[in-house]
Amino acid sequence: NNSLDARKSYSVFLFKAKQYPEAIKELEDILKQDPKSYLWRLLGYSYDEIDVKTNPEAPTKGIDAINKFFEIKGKDYNYIADDYKHLGSLYAKAGKDSLGATTILKAIALDSVKNCELYGEIGKIQMKAKKYTEAIASYEKKTSCAGGLTTQDYFDLGRAYFYLGAPKISEAANIKDPKAKAKKEEEARTLLIKADTSFARLSRVSQASQAFSPSYFWRGKVNINLDPKNEQWLEKPHFEKGMSLVAPAERGTPANKSNVILASEYLGYHYLKMKDLVKAKEYWSIVQALDPNNEKAKAFFKSPEGK
Repeated sequence: NNSLDARKSYSVFLFKAKQYPEAIKELEDILKQDPKSYLWRLLGYSYDEIDVKTNPEAPTKGIDAINKFFEIKGKDYNYIADDYKHLGSLYAKAGKDSLGATTILKAIALDSVKNCELYGEIGKIQMKAKKYTEAIASYEKKTSCAGGLTTQDYFDLGRAYFYLGAPKISEAANIKDPKAKAKKEEEARTLLIKADTSFARLSRVSQASQAFSPSYFWRGKVNINLDPKNEQWLEKPHFEKGMSLVAPAERGTPANKSNVILASEYLGYHYLKMKDLVKAKEYWSIVQALDPNNEKAKAFFKSPEGK
């Protein structure tokens, strides 16, 4: 009958059906007629659910909507965890990372057991802001939650440890004092081993559903730093496993290209050292196909072994 109450019910239906752009259009029209409605909350939620790429103004509009809801309801209203979860997410999307994390913590405070998994959302925000120490702390807290860590959580946790550990290898190389150098190397090794453990757990978790090739490529990257002189070739099994999970037609995709080139460079070098020229040419050919200007591949094919 197109009454305002009927339209409100319809807007709620659109939101629950995950038709967020349609819900936003309906909600904005309703709120022009009834600016004191509780539906400011749902409008804010809807803006959080849509892709920022399709609507760059969504985070700002969502923040304004939820804050309008807070203004209408006042400080004594019993807000729910989703209010702070969505507002925190919107702040993060708007580039206000610290405020986003702080706001989501309010959702956790309302029920630390039920909302424990939100530590993962905080971890994502901190990873985006390159606050790796803080992200590690958030993911470690989530390990005690009922659901534990997701595959994405393990991936981010591993990367956080890697980004903290790898630079310390370079720092150690520039230290002349033996004791200070050894201390820095041990700091790096401790972090890198934790990174490797996270990626190993990710590999085990992902095998239950679908192989997650990035975990193997990242284990290879970690072990490059754990074995910089290739004394044990620790990277080899991880890079080979990663390569086996990427179909030839998928090697050049944005998600795979850089990983495939790095792994193929390493494996090409390995088999060259092992004097297996057939396998060496196989991997250097992959590099050359994906990156015709790659200097390492050019050098190989100009060498006597590559001709």
